[in-house]
Amino acid sequence: MGFTESLLEKIEEGRKHSAAKRLQCAKSIVIWGTGIAAGMVYGRIKDLGMDIKFFAESNQSGSEKEFCRKGVRGIGDIAPDDFVVIAANFKYAIHEKLQAAGINNFAYLDPHLFCNAAAGSFERLVQENSDKIDQVYGMLEDHMSQKTFENILLHRAVHNIELMEEIYEEPPYFGNDVIGEVSGTFVDCGAFQGDTLQQFLAQASGSYKYFAIEPEAYNYKKLTEYCEENKIEHVVCLNLGVWDKKEKLYFCGEQGADTGKIISGGSEGSTIINADTLDHIVGAEDVSFVKMDIEGAEPNALLGGQAVIKENKPVLAISAYHEPEHLWEIPILIKSFYQGYRICFRHHSWNVSDTLCYAIADK
Repeated sequence: MGFTESLLEKIEEGRKHSAAKRLQCAKSIVIWGTGIAAGMVYGRIKDLGMDIKFFAESNQSGSEKEFCRKGVRGIGDIAPDDFVVIAANFKYAIHEKLQAAGINNFAYLDPHLFCNAAAGSFERLVQENSDKIDQVYGMLEDHMSQKTFENILLHRAVHNIELMEEIYEEPPYFGNDVIGEVSGTFVDCGAFQGDTLQQFLAQASGSYKYFAIEPEAYNYKKLTEYCEENKIEHVVCLNLGVWDKKEKLYFCGEQGADTGKIISGGSEGSTIINADTLDHIVGAEDVSFVKMDIEGAEPNALLGGQAVIKENKPVLAISAYHEPEHLWEIPILIKSFYQGYRICFRHHSWNVSDTLCYAIADK
């Protein structure tokens, strides 16, 4: 039995007990949490034509606090037949608090996915791309990569957050079991306000050069301020998007947010940004490492950097989670540049975000 055939059988079985199915059968719903994830989950529950009793968090019994115009209560206010949706990282072990209070009707829900879990759309996508998915599974370097690839695909279909717990690793990009210390010329596509730069500097030894590329104006401002205030040398900050050709593009994203994406046409809230290819940006630099987290523009950016990749064969750490097809399209694209790349997958978040495709060249 091939990988995809086995995966489809697991999807079929997993749907029978999915958290999304339990949610739709619930008589009353409570959301645990009052953060961004909780707000996202509440919005999706409303999209399904459902509502909740209240939000819950620790030590809130009798409180007048509100969140999303709903009351916030404590664990003592949860009834035995309430279905508790935990909208929080599982590392906080909220389920243990609930179980200690005698509450066992709960599930962690990924705010990015669960409303689509019963629709079967991802399952159909897997069926339509079975050859490519089998191809990628066959090229993966180690067991953890295979486990990560399978769990991510399965989670997108059946929404079982426990699948994420099995593969969750930190930190991303480097300093992990795939990539250790990094040096040389580092290209950071999607530099945000300098979070990866700080991670890089904390372990940098020897000479280096760092390209910090960020399209969003406010994030770019904070990035440059960080470099100036800390007198950081050998860092080139560029207010650009990375693309497959040099052109002006529309960019949609809230000021200062760590998410934003290039869109095909202008819309309310979008801005015009300059974009360029990686090949043109770095020129003849001997690039050692390329990191990309650019909200879905990764395939275009890779195409615009294929000369640099073919010539230098840098380590690649490419986000592969923004679009489901990227899970197989990105490794296949990388391999088309250089067959000697070894491909690994790792996952660095409690939810569907931060799946990375790593490529290490046999030079």
